[in-house]
Amino acid sequence: MLENYSSNHPLDNQYTGKHFFDFINEFRINNAKTPLKEQAQLTVLEVVYKVGFNSKSSCYTTFKKETNVMLIYYT
Repeated sequence: MLENYSSNHPLDNQYTGKHFFDFINEFRINNAKTPLKEQAQLTVLEVVYKVGFNSKSSCYTTFKKETNVMLIYYT
């Protein structure tokens, strides 16, 4: 379903100021911050998958873009 999504849709950034996938990734990163800081029993990889990323590399890239901190230094 999402593979047919057009990132040029006029409603994309009308409310959020971001494209759809940027909004979703920001949401995922914000959801990852608390477990990364507070739940030592979870590995970084477990948190990455739990918040909805399909790969570690895409999470690491997005995390750096959103926070200006590398994920390995955030924890």
